[in-house]
Amino acid sequence: MQNETNIRYFIEHQLTRDWFFQDGEQFVAVLIERGELYPQMVRRVYEDNHQEYPFTDDQFAVHGLHVKGDVYCVFIKMPEPEAEAECRYILMFFDREFEKTAYYTVENSVSLFFGQTLTYLCEWTKEGEHRNYMQCSDDPAACLEQCRKLYFEEA
Repeated sequence: MQNETNIRYFIEHQLTRDWFFQDGEQFVAVLIERGELYPQMVRRVYEDNHQEYPFTDDQFAVHGLHVKGDVYCVFIKMPEPEAEAECRYILMFFDREFEKTAYYTVENSVSLFFGQTLTYLCEWTKEGEHRNYMQCSDDPAACLEQCRKLYFEEA
């Protein structure tokens, strides 16, 4: 990786996704029980790539949420995005058996017409496919609801 922007993108769109899909139950258990470890994991990636860690640990927030029935979500608030494709939130949905999983990102984009910053809801599949769903609010409750609807295919 070249610079901190590439590292952040890698962490948000590939590494955390891979941890979720490959180490599933163990990864979410750690996040739910000890969410303060996530910023330390991010810091380690920066350090391993000889880059200065540009955040403070309190810029992250990790929450384990019960969604409905046997469906849960790990909601990660990321540091304030500054560039296109940087995430505001990461939402990992899963059922108790870890048979149905979904990895959503709420990320910054720039309007081609007006140059204004917009927020989009995206999904990344286990295979790395990117799905861009819609412009969305940057309100965490609204994002959670939009992801819930997609997960349950109510959209």
